[in-house]
Amino acid sequence: MTEERELIQMMKAGRGFETFLAEYGGLVRSVVIRMVYSRREHEDIMQEIFVKIAENIGGFRGDSRLSTWVYTIAYRACIDYGKKEKRDVLLKAKDIDDHSYSSVEPTDVESTTDLERGLMRLDEKYRIFVSLKYIDGLSLKEIGAITGLGTGAVKSRIHRGIKELRDIMSNMAEVRA
Repeated sequence: MTEERELIQMMKAGRGFETFLAEYGGLVRSVVIRMVYSRREHEDIMQEIFVKIAENIGGFRGDSRLSTWVYTIAYRACIDYGKKEKRDVLLKAKDIDDHSYSSVEPTDVESTTDLERGLMRLDEKYRIFVSLKYIDGLSLKEIGAITGLGTGAVKSRIHRGIKELRDIMSNMAEVRA
């Protein structure tokens, strides 16, 4: 925690952003990749998020961990992107079947596991909740702080998301058989 406080103080003084990027850049990237379908938009959205963080670090009070604050900014920026552009910010199941991977490097496609494919087919209102809980390991309280929802609503979305993910995974297995 002391290192986190030192980093925050450095950033408030206009230094330490390189260290911040090294420690928290992957976190921002993972949120953007899970929430925004268009790979072409990822870098621009991440840049916007980093600018927002740099502009608003002075207002960070330390009521939560820095990572929770960063998740919140990334989550809201992705939601705002979807609203502003009036496009779907999360990949729908039908898009996976229609999507051409010709612009994707072969290693990207090969590294995509069945679970990742299942997550990408998961309804947008559940995907980020399941990802934050089971991939990023956040607590219900932290997810609630990020999304602005109460613990009960977070639990419900995770539960429904897991149920839907099981159905998706089952259907994927049946198609293969």
